Amino acid sequence: MTGLEQKHNTGSSTATRLTCAVCFVVLCWLWIYVFQADTMAVKQHLLSKGHTTYERHVGAVVITMALLCVQQMVYVVASRIMARMSSFDNTNVFFSRYLWTHIIVTLALMLTIIFATGTDAAEHYADRVEMDIVRGQMTEALQHGRHSQETSPRLTMLRAYALARQGQLGDRFFTYATAGTAADLLPGRYSPADTARSALLLLTDSRTTTTIYPTDDIYRSLGAVPKTAMTADRFMQLLCSKDSVRRGNTHAPLPRMARDYQLVMLLMQRRLADFALLLKQSYKLGPTLPRHYREALVMYQHMTATPRVSYRDDATETDYADYQEMRKQYPEPAERHTKRLEQFADTYWYYYDYAPRLQP
Repeated sequence: MTGLEQKHNTGSSTATRLTCAVCFVVLCWLWIYVFQADTMAVKQHLLSKGHTTYERHVGAVVITMALLCVQQMVYVVASRIMARMSSFDNTNVFFSRYLWTHIIVTLALMLTIIFATGTDAAEHYADRVEMDIVRGQMTEALQHGRHSQETSPRLTMLRAYALARQGQLGDRFFTYATAGTAADLLPGRYSPADTARSALLLLTDSRTTTTIYPTDDIYRSLGAVPKTAMTADRFMQLLCSKDSVRRGNTHAPLPRMARDYQLVMLLMQRRLADFALLLKQSYKLGPTLPRHYREALVMYQHMTATPRVSYRDDATETDYADYQEMRKQYPEPAERHTKRLEQFADTYWYYYDYAPRLQP
């Protein structure tokens, strides 16, 4: 190889190395800053047990620079291996050992980073929802995964809280895909065995896991903070008993948010008779009832020969008749399920018929 050719290869190698490094930095920064910021905040909070806080801008720069160092070290090792495998290098830049070594190393590292840091869709949504709740952005929190069927108990709980804070729990809860049981709507204040079973990944008992959004704030929004371990059903039973709840040495009216939680929990348990009685005590029955409450009452009227609560809403009756008519139109269960999913997935009726019947 002449001196001119050697100089040309050296220049091409430097340009190739610089180009791949810039592409690697840009891709890493975008992945960490745009797509993984909320997940990184959650992970750092948990790993540090709440002692440190993830700063989006600084974190993205530091992690990207660290990954760039790794990329350069891997390149050096790969280049030496390639050099031993071949005693010469092609002068054509498109067939250069240096070019393809850089491309392969960059792509391999990027795929490794994506697969290593990627989470399933439901947990990714949950991280974003929780961080928006921490920021007080309830409307934004409810947009993540809005139309996706991917969900988890933790995501369902976070959405329930954001909806309740906006007074929309009874109107929109079942418009989202749900997971878990009624007990999973509340942060764990259970016995150790129940806590392990609850499937809540982040917002658990503050005595066992540090949380980003304080669990006590959720309970205070409902009207009281449990001081001892108890199941969610027991807590709601005590909270909603009679007409008031004790706060310290005073009595105060039960927040509407707590009533909505109890009503939705009864709906998740498919306890329509209990739901109807509690609804009658909590709301004035009429066309202004939240949407899912109207749907549940209409279903209750049709499922019970002697309903303990009378209610009629013509528009909801018509929709329910269309839902029931599909039983005749599509006698095959799988086809009927598909059609109902397309047209009624955002109704309580669909949840009642098709959501898994989990033990509380």
